[in-house]
Amino acid sequence: MTEVPTGDANRDSAPPPPAFIQRYPGAPPEPNPALQQAPGSPYAQTAPYPAPPYAQTAPPYAQTAPYPPPPYAQTAQYPGGPMQDPYPQPYAAAPDSRPKTLATVALATALAGVVAVFVPIISVVAGLILLAAIVLGIVALASRRQGGKGFGVAAIVVAVVGGMTAWILSTVVFGLFGLADAWRDDAVVPSPLPSSETYVPPVDAEPTDGSDGMRGTIDSPYGYGELVPIWNAATGDPVWEISVGTPVDLTGELAAEDLFNPTPETGVYSAVPVTLTYIGDGTIDPWRDYEWVVETSWVTLGGAPLEEEYLLLPDGYLSALDLATMGPGQTVTFHSVVDAPLDAVGGVRTAIGFDYELYWAAPQ
Repeated sequence: MTEVPTGDANRDSAPPPPAFIQRYPGAPPEPNPALQQAPGSPYAQTAPYPAPPYAQTAPPYAQTAPYPPPPYAQTAQYPGGPMQDPYPQPYAAAPDSRPKTLATVALATALAGVVAVFVPIISVVAGLILLAAIVLGIVALASRRQGGKGFGVAAIVVAVVGGMTAWILSTVVFGLFGLADAWRDDAVVPSPLPSSETYVPPVDAEPTDGSDGMRGTIDSPYGYGELVPIWNAATGDPVWEISVGTPVDLTGELAAEDLFNPTPETGVYSAVPVTLTYIGDGTIDPWRDYEWVVETSWVTLGGAPLEEEYLLLPDGYLSALDLATMGPGQTVTFHSVVDAPLDAVGGVRTAIGFDYELYWAAPQ
């Protein structure tokens, strides 16, 4: 008879349950809960298997330090002021807080100098104004306490350009006046005597016409065109022969000569020709020999003086300012101009030296 094994025998011969189980292929081993929960089981006292690595390792994000706060979050904020960027951009330069007074003054001075160049009355000081602007501009550029370097450079440039403009204008203007005077002198004025000639001025000049006051007065004038000799009363030496011609109307010639000649207020420019012939010895200068300088003025029919006009005369006409040194026998004619009609001119007064006077007029 065959024996059937009993349950105990089967239990004794059965293999012990595994200490660890794997719930699914590839899963980490886990302690067998059946062994741990069975009372009296030797496996219940066995130390559990070390926890798998993932159970002992904290997640990476839990152990990693948080990102540092942005720079602007760490920047202190001034009381009442906005948050400032601690890392300014390289192209955001701080504004120049230095004063620009000196550079501004230099530029204003340079502009004033340029304006002065074109103003006839103050053009003579334009160069000094422009020089001052250049100096101020250089000081503004060299000073570390002054800003506005652009203004300083502009002041120097404007002053230099203005100075060059002034020099060019003055050269052209004076050149034109000199050329006009040269043409006029070559055409009419007697040639100066050679430098070897010795200048012999008259001595103890006392002009006289020899009439002893009987002629040449305002009540008894010489007639236009009459030739009158003048002597040195102290020595008896002859000096001048003077003739005053009839006044002529030069209004049209003066208007055509130059645009700078103003229009006559009375509508007519009257001119009187005065002819001088030197009849003495040596030479005479109509401007340096004060005792013999011949000056003319005009009077009305009532004897009131008329003011002489100083204008640019047409070619072929001289003013008293154009007279040059004269030698024996040389003759020159100059014109004196007045703003008055011909019929309003009563006569011409000729002053010789300091106080000797002669009058010319048309017969009444």
